[in-house]
Amino acid sequence: MKDLTKGNIYKNFFAFGIPMILAGLLSTSYGLVDSAIAGKFIGENALAATGSVSSLLMFTYSIFWGFSTGFSMYIAKLFGAKEYHKIKASVYSMLIILAIVGGMLSATMIACYKPLFRLMNVQESVWDDAFRYYCVCVLGLYFLVSTNTGAVLLNALGISSYTFWMSLISAVGNVGGNLFFVLVLDMGVEGLAIASVGSCLVVDACYFIKFRSCLKELGVKDAPWRFSFAALRKSFAYSLPNTAQQLIMYLAPFITAPYLNQLGTSATAGADIGSKMHSVCNTVYGNSSRVIGNFVAQCIGKKEYHKLKKGAHAGLLQGIVLSSPFILSCIIFRSPFCSFFLNSSASPETREYALLFAKRYLVFCYFHLLSNFAHGFFRGAKAMGHLFFSTLTGVVARYVFTVILVPLYGLHGYYIGSAAAWIFDAITCLTLYFIGAWHPLKAQARRERRQAKKLALQAEAGGEAPIKPNTDCEQKDHHEQSA
Repeated sequence: MKDLTKGNIYKNFFAFGIPMILAGLLSTSYGLVDSAIAGKFIGENALAATGSVSSLLMFTYSIFWGFSTGFSMYIAKLFGAKEYHKIKASVYSMLIILAIVGGMLSATMIACYKPLFRLMNVQESVWDDAFRYYCVCVLGLYFLVSTNTGAVLLNALGISSYTFWMSLISAVGNVGGNLFFVLVLDMGVEGLAIASVGSCLVVDACYFIKFRSCLKELGVKDAPWRFSFAALRKSFAYSLPNTAQQLIMYLAPFITAPYLNQLGTSATAGADIGSKMHSVCNTVYGNSSRVIGNFVAQCIGKKEYHKLKKGAHAGLLQGIVLSSPFILSCIIFRSPFCSFFLNSSASPETREYALLFAKRYLVFCYFHLLSNFAHGFFRGAKAMGHLFFSTLTGVVARYVFTVILVPLYGLHGYYIGSAAAWIFDAITCLTLYFIGAWHPLKAQARRERRQAKKLALQAEAGGEAPIKPNTDCEQKDHHEQSA
């Protein structure tokens, strides 16, 4: 376990971030393999089937990703403050809540799949394949999302190399499972989903074992495993707003998917390949933003506020340096990348639609990089209002541009909507960052002013002299800021 606030910040960021990025790329790789096997060995319709429901599945997963990622910021803060005794109870309680919500959500999604498919404008020609793939993924929902939960919890404790090895195991298991279920057993698209769920189940068990060893090292292994709503409640200030932000973020592809699906299976398949290019780039700078989030949370736990802006500079530099090779490679080698997912019988329109995204729109990922960096920073600083507002700005921009431009320009309009979302989100994030209202000392000063106003109103209502709040804490923080 590592305290990211000690030592050279730039060295810490790169040493901690590179294993996380490699782990993320491995996790992304088996998503790419799923699509490649679907397109090459099952057929173009299979690629369209998985792509047509992917936004719905991702929107569902975002509930758990958002909750666990926000929760991990709370754990990072506890780790920075050395309040180790609270970590075990909080994590156990969080896992129980996620299991209950996951079971209820899976049952609801299976029961309501028909209206959901109609809402998504899933083409009748791929309905059966889409349902089989969707059904297995929904039933294995808890195991699929728990891998992210395990990874972010270990990241909060300053561990990144273990997540790389877990992603390697998951990738190997998933690829091997895909080849076995699809090529040997000829199971079709449901074989892809079964392989994903099975590999995630193995990794989930490994994460649980590793977390127990961390508890032993922290000296709290013998504490009882019991549910504590009091321990969980304090984390809600991080987890619930972050869940809302993730839901809003993944709402964008969900509500724009019907406009994409109505353009036909070639457009859906081509856009799915384009999204795979974006997912590779997003994996790099997305995991880089998790480094800054954990760093900021640990700094706040230790009240070392003077290190925050230096950490922001290091995080942004890391994101640009590590992401640029992947973004530029996807643009330059777009034709071989697209060929990885298509067989000789694929329609020329599908290939053209996929190449279009890489040629004209992938470069806008740099705006997405900026917004991801700011999201990680705001998440660690507990500036959830900033996080939610910037994300909402991007979602609104994407929906408006998509609705207006798709009827006029087809798939061009859909791609422009994505680029507009990244641009508007990035501009909003940078504006909020430079205003500086996210700073913990400013947030504390606002709380103290509200408290003083409340006390004054109470005193006025009671006919007494206003009560002056204790400002010792404010003076101490002012001294720390000056230092």
